[in-house]
Amino acid sequence: MGPDYYIFALYIFILICAILIICRFLFAGVKRRSKILDEKEEKILITYKTLEDAMDEFYDIADEAKAELERKLKKLSEIPDPPEPVLREQRPYAEIIPIYAGGAEPNEMQISQSNEQKKIAFEQLFNEIKIKADAPLPAAHEKVIGLAEQGKSFAEIAKELKITQNEIDLIIGINKTQRPVK
Repeated sequence: MGPDYYIFALYIFILICAILIICRFLFAGVKRRSKILDEKEEKILITYKTLEDAMDEFYDIADEAKAELERKLKKLSEIPDPPEPVLREQRPYAEIIPIYAGGAEPNEMQISQSNEQKKIAFEQLFNEIKIKADAPLPAAHEKVIGLAEQGKSFAEIAKELKITQNEIDLIIGINKTQRPVK
C-alpha cells in the first residue's frame, strides 16, 4: 500500500463529501419550495374560507331582506282596493243595486279616502324599511369604515384588523350601497 492508495482513498472521500453537500443543497431547495408552497396553499385556503363565510353572510342577509320584503308586500296587498266607480249609463239600474249594499254608490270622496289610506300605508312601510337600512352596523364594519374614512389603504386596514382586503372591499361596497357617502 503505497501513497497512491491513500491519495485515491482521499480522492474518493472528497468526492463522496462533495456529492453529499450537493445533495443537501438540492434537497434544501426542494424543502424550501415545498414549505413556500404549503404556506401559499394555507393562505389560499384561509382566503377561500373567508370568502365562503362572507358569501354565507351575504346570502343570509339577502334571505332576511327578501322575507321582510315579502311580509311588507303581503301587508300592502291586504289593504283593500278602492271600489271602482260605476256609471249608471254603462249598466242598467237593476245590475247596480246588488253591487252596492243599501243601493248607495261610492262617491269621489270615498275613493280618494281609500287611495289616501293606501298611500299612507305604503309610506309607513317605506319608512320602516328605511329605518332598518339606517340601523347600526356591526362593530367590525364600523372599524373598517372608520379606518377607510381616515384615508388608510385596504392593505393597512387588513393588516391592522387581521382580515383580508377582499373582506374590506366587500364591507365598504355594502356600506356605499346602504349608506351613500355624504
